[in-house]
Amino acid sequence: TAKATRAIALDDQAGEAPPGQSGVIRSVETGGEDRQDELFGLFEVSAKVLARSGDASSFLDWIAKHGPALAPGFARGIDPRTGPPGLAFRAMGVAIYNAMPLPEAGFQPRRLAVPGRNEPCLCGSGRKYKHCCLALHGMLDLTRYNMLRHVLDSEPKKRFAELPASRVDPLAVCDTARQWQEEGEDARATALLEPWFAGTARLAEKLEPLFDQLMDCYLALGNERKRTRLLAAALARGERGLRVAALQRRATMLQDRRDFDGAWQSFCEAQREHPGDPNLAPLELTLLVSRGEIDRARERARFWIAQFERRRDPALADLIGFLRRIQADPLAAMAEAEAKRFPGLQRLAA
Repeated sequence: TAKATRAIALDDQAGEAPPGQSGVIRSVETGGEDRQDELFGLFEVSAKVLARSGDASSFLDWIAKHGPALAPGFARGIDPRTGPPGLAFRAMGVAIYNAMPLPEAGFQPRRLAVPGRNEPCLCGSGRKYKHCCLALHGMLDLTRYNMLRHVLDSEPKKRFAELPASRVDPLAVCDTARQWQEEGEDARATALLEPWFAGTARLAEKLEPLFDQLMDCYLALGNERKRTRLLAAALARGERGLRVAALQRRATMLQDRRDFDGAWQSFCEAQREHPGDPNLAPLELTLLVSRGEIDRARERARFWIAQFERRRDPALADLIGFLRRIQADPLAAMAEAEAKRFPGLQRLAA
């Protein structure tokens, strides 16, 4: 489902068995939409429970009792040799609690300390950790999972204004807005992002992804006036990274209006401010192709490829691949890129 593929990032949930525990933990399979939807639902309910009280002990008691009923498919995948399902769900609860940004803690998680092997187990059994839940440690890996989304699902919009002054992770805020927008909740996503750009203070570079997401929200809502005002605010009050992103966005907007000269001028401003920004490469080539300068696009593709290959940065591999396709056939490469962004174009072309 959209929810599962968008939000669930659970690789090898069971993890490696601790030394001396080989074979005790059977891999908990999370494949399949039903199983992943169960986990998504479990996280949603967990966020609501913790919103009422952030007490770790009460939460672990709750999930041990109710977790198996909320995620029965997941419960069936737990190796019975690890003990009753409630014990495994208590261990899962530790991972969930450690990943949950609590409003009372400034929307940051309050992680529970991992006990030593010979210390009392977190589950409250009174047994030593090595004889109790150590075998279940790492059963649920949420290190790359955005739990903030579930927290904000249970919060009213009026609380969104508190986030910029809190300790929340801006990237998690941006990802939450992206998820809501993909689910058709453009207005809620907009309400989440707008407080970050309110007022007259300087806008930090770290707000760049939130700026891009809010610009997309305004576009989806057809609110061109707010989109123009946000762009002007980023250009006037933004630090370099945000200003460069705004110049690039302005270039694409002007290109859409067929103001190719204005779009090129915005690109040149962005290039002067940050010549090495990788995002400039596809923007420049898009502008050149739209202006009909195909040979120039091939030439500039060769230039950017050489620049990026010297950096030896694995994160640039996909971009380099795209630039090679531009070098070979600019029009076909652009058509391919647009078809990926808008699948309906293939049907329209047919």
